[in-house]
Amino acid sequence: MSDPGMRGSYSEHRSALLARLRRIEGQVRGIQRMVESDTYCVDILTQLSAVIAACEKVGLKVLEDHIRGCVADAVRSDDGEAKLAELVSVLERFLQVGHSAVSARA
Repeated sequence: MSDPGMRGSYSEHRSALLARLRRIEGQVRGIQRMVESDTYCVDILTQLSAVIAACEKVGLKVLEDHIRGCVADAVRSDDGEAKLAELVSVLERFLQVGHSAVSARA
């Protein structure tokens, strides 16, 4: 985890991010209801794909804000090398999202 003293640089977009996350939460609850009511598998998979895409969009927005805020500030303050190393690590993890063994077979 990161330094507890660090704050996110997404504050300008916080309300939009929260709104998107609430929509995602609603979608996930809808999928739970679909499973409970024995909905056709393909319909559930379609909704799961939509949730994954929505999560990736939220992640990209947070990542963009991180680069434009935290990373840019660190580079300007001569703490850039450490922040760039952290960014590379974050990108490696983030780019794995949606690339499961299942999607690799497609």
